[in-house]
Amino acid sequence: MKTEIVQSEIYIAQDGKKFESKTECADYEASLKKASTFNSLRAKVDAIECIGNSYPPFGYSYVDDERYEYRWYKPKNQEEIEAINDFFGVSAEQVGEWIGIEIDGDYDSFTGREDVYIITSLESSIERLTHFYAAFGYDVKIKKGSADKGDGQ
Repeated sequence: MKTEIVQSEIYIAQDGKKFESKTECADYEASLKKASTFNSLRAKVDAIECIGNSYPPFGYSYVDDERYEYRWYKPKNQEEIEAINDFFGVSAEQVGEWIGIEIDGDYDSFTGREDVYIITSLESSIERLTHFYAAFGYDVKIKKGSADKGDGQ
């Protein structure tokens, strides 16, 4: 009988998972870090004032399809703008204004790989609506109601 001692290197990720390849281990750790960053960004975005599962803005081409979700965010500072941009992969700029976001899918199952678009600001949607009715001879005035969302006033 012959005995042979064989040594091999294993690579252990931060969570204890073992790999035979340094590259596989590094890739796994990078995916853990990415997931942690994504979840942290989701928590930041969830804290921003939002009207979720809403309607697209006036004048936006829209198909009544459950495939898309429309969300309106009102970031109050640059940090919230950056959270929206980083989480959704968009380039929002308007602090203190409502920003429309279209998600190709639904927010609850959003992974960061879906298509996401800034569809418009609320101000540009109101402008489109007033121009549309003006073309038919109507003078439409939009007046902001109370601070409560959806109060119908």
